[in-house]
Amino acid sequence: SLRKMRMNELMGKLLKADTNPESDELQTLMLGEEELIMEPLEEDKSVGIMEEDSIYEEGMTREKRFDRYDEVMEERLEKAVNKKVEVILTELREFVSSRR
Repeated sequence: SLRKMRMNELMGKLLKADTNPESDELQTLMLGEEELIMEPLEEDKSVGIMEEDSIYEEGMTREKRFDRYDEVMEERLEKAVNKKVEVILTELREFVSSRR
């Protein structure tokens, strides 16, 4: 899907970004793609909800989608072996949570 391709592209950019705490590069990249990141959480009829590999189920409320996102990010953080990936997932999780 187009959304999946765009998210993969964003993850590639985030992986290349400076993840030092004093850098704002991750935040800048996420702000630039805020609509993409937030779309499946904010839109009741979002394309992302209907995608085959989506973490969301049809009919989920906005609150349930945020809860599900948080659960999945927690699982991904537990499995992360790369420190940079861990930092990025944490930043994404906080970015999304701050818009709840």
